[in-house]
Amino acid sequence: MAETKDTLTAPELRRLLDAGRWYRLRRALDALHPADVAELLEGVGASQEILFLR
Repeated sequence: MAETKDTLTAPELRRLLDAGRWYRLRRALDALHPADVAELLEGVGASQEILFLR
């Protein structure tokens, strides 16, 4: 994944989703390249869960 100031791992993404931490999740996803976001979402099976955030 591309270097970003605010990186996000698949396990952290899953924790944020499970905890409903939408603001933090949105900020972290905005810091990533779109291709990295797609890869990350596919990695945790969450693409449908947060489609509305993008």
